Amino acid sequence: VRMNPAILKRIVLPGWQYARGQNSLELLPYLEKTQWLTSSELMDLQWQRVGTLLQHAYENVPYYREIMRQNEISPASILRERSLARLPLLSRSTISQQSDRLRARNMASTRFLPNGTGGSTGEPLRFFEDRDGVGWGDAAIFRSHRWYGVDVGERSCYLWGSNFDLSRFKGLTGRIRSRALNLLMLPAWELSQRTVLEFWNRVWDFKPRLLLGYAGALHDWARLLGNTRDRIPNLSAIIVSAETLYDEWRTVIEECFKVPVYNRYGGRDISFVAQECPVRKGLHINAENVLVEILLEGQAAAPGELGEIVITRLDNFAMPFIRYRSGDLGIMASFPCGCGRSLPLLQKVEGRVQDAIVTADGRIISGLFFAHMMKDCPDVKLFQVHQLAMDRLMIAIVLHPARPFASKQRIERIVRQYMGSDLKILFEIRESIPVSRSGKRRITISHLMGCDQQRPNNAVLAQS
Repeated sequence: VRMNPAILKRIVLPGWQYARGQNSLELLPYLEKTQWLTSSELMDLQWQRVGTLLQHAYENVPYYREIMRQNEISPASILRERSLARLPLLSRSTISQQSDRLRARNMASTRFLPNGTGGSTGEPLRFFEDRDGVGWGDAAIFRSHRWYGVDVGERSCYLWGSNFDLSRFKGLTGRIRSRALNLLMLPAWELSQRTVLEFWNRVWDFKPRLLLGYAGALHDWARLLGNTRDRIPNLSAIIVSAETLYDEWRTVIEECFKVPVYNRYGGRDISFVAQECPVRKGLHINAENVLVEILLEGQAAAPGELGEIVITRLDNFAMPFIRYRSGDLGIMASFPCGCGRSLPLLQKVEGRVQDAIVTADGRIISGLFFAHMMKDCPDVKLFQVHQLAMDRLMIAIVLHPARPFASKQRIERIVRQYMGSDLKILFEIRESIPVSRSGKRRITISHLMGCDQQRPNNAVLAQS
């Protein structure tokens, strides 16, 4: 027995949020309106919230008060310039070292909500959310689901890898919670040839309106299922997150599940940042709640240029993240979206800085380059690129059954064309390429140590 969506939306969720002091349902009508403001109106609204956060940080957060005083910066001067460029970037290591001084001194202890993000970057992070602010991100997620005709309370299925999320749905209490909230949670790390049909049958019986999951896990599942199955009844859309969505992966997932796939960008540390609308020409930034910068060589990148994504969250007054280095690469769009929403567009999110491959002359090549190259190699089933040194790559390959490795010379030729003729390329033919413990699949991994990959130079963008 599952909860009636109307009862969940109008009675259960409001009561649940009232008891927990949350307000996402109250904020949702507001965000439904603000997405249709003019660009200038939306920017005014965003900078009002930036100003409130900066003034709070100056008055109540020791780390930011010291930074602003040392650099003779005031919140008012930043607002006049409408630029955060004079403030230093905030790194994971700084957060770990300055954790206590980043906490607001005027907040009750009940406002501090412990959170953390895993070690896919090699640097786990523990921090605090603002209990009074988490509703902004949830409301923006509800809004984005409505872009696909999926309303609050309708059934959703997650193919997910975070034990923190999945643990809340284990045991008797967890099963009651999942039924009450119309959720089906599937652990991505358990996906295998043995479980692929079990997962499919569970989702078919559940009949969700929305399927959400790690991009790599959904791609693997779709690849194992093939493209001959019927569309799951009631399924309206698939949202992928947590990993870079490559064009080839999107195609495989859509051919299997027979519904559109939409890309989402966010994380525990950066909250919900952006998501595609049905036009799918970029990801709409949740501008009411986050300010996004793209930096190239420490300066603002021009629209269309690849750079590091830097995030300022506007919802966390307990432990403000101002100009936080996400470690991700992205491109800001130079065009508005055809849907008519004024929410700014991220044209692309291209993976993590530490997963980019660095050439001897300082260029950075994102995983998209290798993904596009491999889609034209019919003998390659799976691959993973490891940079062992500045002049050496190891490419792990899983071949399709009974096929020789016919693409080897083509791969060598194209990679050396972009990375240099002296590059040493090693190949390892494997039976499989394991995913991480959380179920994520990385297609590029850099093993370089002591190399500054945090400041992208000119990037090589793969051509479709």
